[in-house]
Amino acid sequence: MTFDITDLKLAEAELERLSRIDSMTNMANRRYFEERLSTALIPGHSENESVTLLYLDIDHLKKINDENGHAIGDAVISIFAERLIRCLQPEDLVARLGGDEFAILIGNPSPEAGEIIAKKFRAMMEKPIIVDGTKLIVTASIGVAYCPQKPSAKELLSLADKALYAAKAAGRATYQIVVGQ
Repeated sequence: MTFDITDLKLAEAELERLSRIDSMTNMANRRYFEERLSTALIPGHSENESVTLLYLDIDHLKKINDENGHAIGDAVISIFAERLIRCLQPEDLVARLGGDEFAILIGNPSPEAGEIIAKKFRAMMEKPIIVDGTKLIVTASIGVAYCPQKPSAKELLSLADKALYAAKAAGRATYQIVVGQ
């Protein structure tokens, strides 16, 4: 007696894929991001021992949701994600970590790589987002962490978070860079 389990295996593979993808933006989710980050930070994993991580937050998304409804807020998140992807190289990993929080792990890091992406994205966000006839000016706070030597995941995330909060403290709609050890 034999059974064809092809459909079952295909369904399992699809469920595994979906467990690592954010359904709203179709980009990596927190789980997949953390897996890739851990792998990228293994010493000797790649030729390049430096690492660059960007943390991004949509400025005042709560206000957008409160004034225009969550459907508009969700559309803003989706358009924000699409614009963000257009600023990246294929080897970069972008993830929606949840809510309005995004992270980018740069595939070929350099001291300037994070700043180049931050500037490019800020310029792209100068164009208003229009959803159902509602014109919105949407900005982002961006934290850039660059480390010439691979730190632990905890250290890198802490540096990126520190840079993000420095950008928020500087008035939002900007980026700040923190260089680690």
